[in-house]
Amino acid sequence: ESGNFSKGENVVLKVDNERRLLNSKLHSGGHLVDMAVYELKPEWIPSKGYHFPEGPYVEYKGTVSEDEKESLKQALEKIMDEKIQQQIPVTIKFIEKSEIGNYCRHVPENIPEGKPVRIVLFGNFGVPCGGTHIDNLSHLQKVIIRKIKQEKDMVRVSYDVTR
Repeated sequence: ESGNFSKGENVVLKVDNERRLLNSKLHSGGHLVDMAVYELKPEWIPSKGYHFPEGPYVEYKGTVSEDEKESLKQALEKIMDEKIQQQIPVTIKFIEKSEIGNYCRHVPENIPEGKPVRIVLFGNFGVPCGGTHIDNLSHLQKVIIRKIKQEKDMVRVSYDVTR
């Protein structure tokens, strides 16, 4: 929390378990949103995710009409509820960049060359990701869509998880 340390110096690290669990739920929850979006809007291309307590969201290149937003919100929540009830396991795997397309629906351009890529698998739905995750979607209990917002050619899907 304060001060400096030098190479070779012993330090004590403490994990805030409550905060880590929340971050894990938010991060996995964002990928669950993406799984549901993929079922309903496969043409949307994932662009950006923000999986932190201060307003988590996932952004997509795509469009949604004003009239469609409420029904889409309800349909996304229904799919997410079903996946949570299925108790889908969450696992980590390291693969070569050339293999990403075998596991993930979208391969980001910024994946580095020449080193293994960490992907997170939600059952058989994979995402390149270095974040902290829960080990089973059942730990989410509930993910809600707070808002769906269209801005130019981007759609922001804001969500939250049971805390």
